[in-house]
Amino acid sequence: MWDCLNLDTGQLWVRRQYKRTRDGLAFVNKPKTQGSKRSMVLPAFVVRELKKVKAEQEKNKSIFGSEYKDFNLVCCWPDGSPLDPDWISCNFKKFIKSLGLKVRLHDTRHSHVTLLTEMRISDKEVQDRVGHVTMVMKNRYTHVTSAMNDHVANMLDQEIFQHIEEMAEQQKNQDPASFKHDV
Repeated sequence: MWDCLNLDTGQLWVRRQYKRTRDGLAFVNKPKTQGSKRSMVLPAFVVRELKKVKAEQEKNKSIFGSEYKDFNLVCCWPDGSPLDPDWISCNFKKFIKSLGLKVRLHDTRHSHVTLLTEMRISDKEVQDRVGHVTMVMKNRYTHVTSAMNDHVANMLDQEIFQHIEEMAEQQKNQDPASFKHDV
């Protein structure tokens, strides 16, 4: 909902959710878990896109006039009606399939955690951003990438190579006569 966004600062507040209940689709003022209720700053490219969405909605409000269903939603039909979460998932699936990929919408959450970890964002920042209460969830969501493996190899290479170089330098500076050879 637009009242959970500040497009000037890029701040987003996760305060409620829209989900299917026994009575149909409904806004629930309580997220799934206490950790789900959080705030974060969005990247500038996301804020730019959201501003375009807001401008488009303002145009639609003038086109639909009193027929516009103003629920203050960020994601909605041109007349302001809420999108069904299943419609979003289904269309995501179609889009991904058209790219020749096999990814579920929820998998993008895992990718987000993995990308943040790959970028060496602190565990606490990742945990807060995705609304995890414990680090256990971060460990479940993070997948090791080839870039992470490369980083580990490079760090080991630097650390070990540095020690080998130091040992070689020390040996080079020692008097050869001081070496004892056991036969």
